[in-house]
Amino acid sequence: MNILLVNPPCGSRLWEPHSEHLGIGYLAAELRVRRYEVEIMDAGLYRWSVKKTCKEILKSSPDILGISVVQPALKNTFSIVKFLREKGLKSHICLGGHLPTLKTNQLMENFPLVDCVVYGEGDISFPHLVEKISEKNGWEDIKGIAYRDADDVKINPPQPLIENLDELPFPARDTLPLVLRWGRNAMLITSKGCYGRCIFCGPRAFYEKLPGRKWRGRSAENVLEELKLLHQDHSVKVVDFLDDNFFGPGEAGKKRAEDIARGIVRQKFPIKFSIECRADNIDKKLFSFLKKAGLYEVRIGIESGVQRILDRYQKNVSVEDNKKAIQILKELGIDCRIGFIPADPWMSFEEFLENGQFLRDMGSPTAFNITRLSVVAGTPLEDILRKEGKLIEKSFHNFDYLFSDKKVKLIYTLYRAIQISQNLCHRLVSKINVTLRDLTHSLKR
Repeated sequence: MNILLVNPPCGSRLWEPHSEHLGIGYLAAELRVRRYEVEIMDAGLYRWSVKKTCKEILKSSPDILGISVVQPALKNTFSIVKFLREKGLKSHICLGGHLPTLKTNQLMENFPLVDCVVYGEGDISFPHLVEKISEKNGWEDIKGIAYRDADDVKINPPQPLIENLDELPFPARDTLPLVLRWGRNAMLITSKGCYGRCIFCGPRAFYEKLPGRKWRGRSAENVLEELKLLHQDHSVKVVDFLDDNFFGPGEAGKKRAEDIARGIVRQKFPIKFSIECRADNIDKKLFSFLKKAGLYEVRIGIESGVQRILDRYQKNVSVEDNKKAIQILKELGIDCRIGFIPADPWMSFEEFLENGQFLRDMGSPTAFNITRLSVVAGTPLEDILRKEGKLIEKSFHNFDYLFSDKKVKLIYTLYRAIQISQNLCHRLVSKINVTLRDLTHSLKR
């Protein structure tokens, strides 16, 4: 039984500095433990075109083709599957990921060429699907599966969220050597989920659809073991923790973070790491210790410097929490990379200016994502805008919205035009640097 796991190309994110796809890595590891033959094809990482991706999939000729789908890659995914079917590929094609979870029924209705969707966390459902198909057994009763029965879409009950993450094998690292060669960092997931309630958050909507605890963390011992292997096997010295929120709720969440840091210090790992968390997670004493362990960068969804807007987003933090978090990180000398939303459908011109003043007051945190509020399919935001008559539905997965204040829309449009020009220059330089690194590597060989 030959299984191919694909991360499709995503045109709108072509020149982003991609890294490993750990979701596919976890599935591959789980299947290899069960002694299945699994290939990882990360077309997004390789910067392949749709045509090149199709050619390589046909060459592989898998029995089961699993495709991980994010919203910006859905159009390419549809094109790939359509082309493969036209060329006679008989593989069982399964889609998984956040979008297939949040728009399961619509996805199956709009694209009949796929055999099924695995929704939710696929660590149990997908291996079970592979097992049933390999044994030529009926697979239609598997939890967390949606399929088509004649003209009807059938969605089975959900597979509960995995309670003990330590039971999962460490992810397959097939693409890590290439990622490191390109100068990118290794990534590691220490937890799953988030206990936040932000209306625009895809992960929040994803976990809300499934039974079980919304945030679960691996034990410190389990995390330290994977760090050790990354350092020993790949000489990794910098790791990005890719958790939606590195900290779990309450004191137990803080203690787990302390235990991970304490283990890094005790075992003298020469590793630097970054994390993502909420502003109200940031405590000076705790983060001072995390810095001692190697914390060099924190990513925070600040989103706004206006309390009315934070409340509207259901951030459950205050402007003072945001200010305090940025100030603590500055005092500790930890790089602060923020997410910030300068425009949304309800924002007034006065709130727009107030947001700008907040950024000026805060000085210069390195903003890693300044963009207007995006509508992720399946989030509470989509429902809210639809009920208010502000949602512009281009398709079941692609949305825009009407602005209440036309001045906000105009100013943001001008800002984006300037930002896009700057990004194009940056991407061109990045592409040249990658090409030079690859050329240098080839010459050394």
